[in-house]
Amino acid sequence: ADSTAAINAAFEAARTSTTVRRASAGVGNPVFFKTVTVDFGSGKYLVTGPLWAGHDNDTSSDVSQCVTQIRGQGAVIFAQTNGKPVLDLTGTYGARITGISIFGSETNSPNIGILLARSGSSTPNPSAGSHNFQDVSIFGLFTLACVYDYASEVNSWVNCSFWNLAGEACYFATCNNA
Repeated sequence: ADSTAAINAAFEAARTSTTVRRASAGVGNPVFFKTVTVDFGSGKYLVTGPLWAGHDNDTSSDVSQCVTQIRGQGAVIFAQTNGKPVLDLTGTYGARITGISIFGSETNSPNIGILLARSGSSTPNPSAGSHNFQDVSIFGLFTLACVYDYASEVNSWVNCSFWNLAGEACYFATCNNA
């Protein structure tokens, strides 16, 4: 059965949770981030549309509302997103993704396994980066790349693997999407 709606509902529920932690912002006012975690049970999940874990574009508060931790616990996502990203982390800052595999299917192949990108210039969090990926595997067919990094800086990849059977990029990084 298609798990896209259920996973996105879990991401949305996590984004609207009320747990807030204070993070150092360096110079100026402190920035507040929600500690937002989504746990997958070990198993296989079919998705036919993008999984939106990124920023919710709510500019009404100083709290960045994005999923900051995804614990896969051995979960495998079978992606048939038909030219769209599987896991979209646009606008997310400081995410920790662990123990998950993304498989790009030959049927309705995704274009990207994980999309890392800035959300633009809107507040509160136009940036993206400082992510920590551990035990993440992205393999199968992706028409652009296993990972597409659009100006997302200072990411850490520990015990991760990428294998694109489509003959395209495994990891593509750019600061100009033209």
